[in-house]
Amino acid sequence: MQGPRSMLECWWSGRVLDRYVEQQPAAPLGRAERERLERHLAVCGRCASSAAERRRVHAALDRLGAGHTPPPASLRRAHDLVRDLTHGDSR
Repeated sequence: MQGPRSMLECWWSGRVLDRYVEQQPAAPLGRAERERLERHLAVCGRCASSAAERRRVHAALDRLGAGHTPPPASLRRAHDLVRDLTHGDSR
């Protein structure tokens, strides 16, 4: 049975795990956070399994996205929508 401290670490780890796995440039983990998470993953099989599963999902999504190029018309519509949104066109 896990104690309160371990459960708190699992809860915290679950909150930051995607940022760690994805290495999100917009929301990077600080050094202390990364080290804390890595220490927890080294001793918690459940969280380590969750990290491994998330890595597999992200790798599969990367492979899926690498082989797919949107149709040019879809890209134009997306570009037009972003332009309209950023220039205040309310449509």
